[in-house]
Order: sequence, then C-alpha cells, then structure tokens
Amino acid sequence: MDRTHDFWRWMQRLTQALSVGTVAVTVVLGMGAAMPDPVTLRHRAAMADYQAGRWPEAYQGLAALADAGDPDAARLAALMVRQGPLLYGQRFDASPERQAAWARLTGAVPPGARAVVHGGSRRPARATS
Repeated sequence: MDRTHDFWRWMQRLTQALSVGTVAVTVVLGMGAAMPDPVTLRHRAAMADYQAGRWPEAYQGLAALADAGDPDAARLAALMVRQGPLLYGQRFDASPERQAAWARLTGAVPPGARAVVHGGSRRPARATS
C-alpha cells in the first residue's frame, strides 16, 4: 500500500509542476505577443513628441518613418515641411527628392508638380429638369 500511496503522491507533484510550468510558458508567450513591433513603438514616440509640441523631435521621428515607407508618417512629415513656419513657428527641411518620395507613398501631388484634372471641366454642372 505504501508503494501505491507514494506513486500517487509523486503523480500529484508532477501534475502540479506541469500546471505551474504551463502557466509560466503561457504568460511568457502572451507577453511576447503583446509587445508592439519596433516600428509601432517609433511611431508612438514620434506622435507623443508631436502631441507634446516637441516639433523638431517629432519631425525627425516622422521623417525617418516616412523614409522607411510609412504613409501616415509621410503625410504628417510633408505637412510639417510645407506649413512649418505657419503652424509650428519653424522650418523643417526636406529635399525635393525626399518630398517626392513621401508624395508617392501618400498618393499626393509632389511639390512643384501641377495637378491635372481629367474627365471634365471645372465648371459646376447645370441642373436638368
């Protein structure tokens, strides 16, 4: 009977150890899945700088993200270049090539290019009765 009792005590301890191990692995894997990727962290940092009015830091972060292909960052970085003195009280520089690359990302008209209207006139359509 002692051997049977020892066996079940051993099984109970093994089960407890496996349960604790399973919980630990689940927590570790869950934490890894919840961690945002580095690009998301950089975007959050740039937006925190922007919202805090730290314009040079925000521009630097947004421009780097835009150069890496982030269209939202490109849109805001381009706005900062175009409207810097008026909205932010300072200038933000970007080469025409850099601005053109950002415009391609966002689908905007590059600086210096003329917009072309296709498929109709600019006059308002007349109502028909």
